[in-house]
Amino acid sequence: IARRLGETLALLGENDAAMAQFRRVLALAPDDWATHTNLSTLLAEKDPHAALAHARRAYALRPQDVRTTVNLAEVYVRLGRTGEALDLYRRLVERELESDDPFRPVVEKRIEVLQRREK
Repeated sequence: IARRLGETLALLGENDAAMAQFRRVLALAPDDWATHTNLSTLLAEKDPHAALAHARRAYALRPQDVRTTVNLAEVYVRLGRTGEALDLYRRLVERELESDDPFRPVVEKRIEVLQRREK
């Protein structure tokens, strides 16, 4: 319930309140991967290094989850670490996403965009 309150606040654009709520959740449940992911998303623009810490934690807790992988990859992009982002996206395509997964074309397109950016 506490995480859902944070998610609702974020959806309403109450990002500071949402971040505070997510931090309260993590104080009680430090291994809540979804809360780490949510907090990372909110922090990405203002504090990408803090976002990276939460994205890494979420990924460590749930490495096969598409959301944690994409979140970590996008924080890497924000920090200019495109190669690391590409590695994560490629791993998703090679190991995690089935050929009929509806998210696969989105990830493949993101790989194309990042490869062009790297050149």
